[in-house]
Amino acid sequence: MGESFIATSWDGPIDDGIKRGGRPYFCPKGWHRIALTVARDQNEFDEKYSDWPIAYHGTGDSLALTILGMGLKAGYGCFMKSGERVVYLSPSIEYCAHPRYSKMFKLDDGTFCQMVFQVRVDPKLISLEKQSTIGFFPDPSESEENDRVKIDPNFSNRKLEWIIKDENNGNKEYFQFKDGIVIYGIMVRITDESPKKLPTSHWWFQDPCCPEEEFPDP
Repeated sequence: MGESFIATSWDGPIDDGIKRGGRPYFCPKGWHRIALTVARDQNEFDEKYSDWPIAYHGTGDSLALTILGMGLKAGYGCFMKSGERVVYLSPSIEYCAHPRYSKMFKLDDGTFCQMVFQVRVDPKLISLEKQSTIGFFPDPSESEENDRVKIDPNFSNRKLEWIIKDENNGNKEYFQFKDGIVIYGIMVRITDESPKKLPTSHWWFQDPCCPEEEFPDP
């Protein structure tokens, strides 16, 4: 692994006085953050976005530049009415790291790499917080203690999907900075072995709808 890659690591929610939309912020362990400039300085950033919580969105190396240029593309999916376009975010970087969202690829030195966008989102646009749709389907009628798999120890399986809908009934095709989703960091994970073998990936293929053979190593 390259010597310049230093992954972040700390335990528990960080309490550093920085406002993050009133939500707890946990270390994205094993990931390196590449900051993107979205404000003149930290004071301007805090003034604009301190009340917006942090979320994540998985991506791949072939899509990253397009998304940065055009914004996150809204699509049709779970939990919404027919014809409504939404963007899916998650408070959990581990959930977004699933290869269905964060495509695995190799660097020239043979190491494995994944990418996830770190964003701030206008809380007014979070229309729903719902259960995971891959990896494990929690039964809402059961208590969380009975969940067979815990995807991320820092978050409930029942609130891993944040559904982001614009204020015009889900008609927006792309969400850009001015639309309430600010991409301000690129999270990168570089590993010598396949990400499948990481302890945090234990849940990836426990869902029959996501068999491992659908996600071969690059």
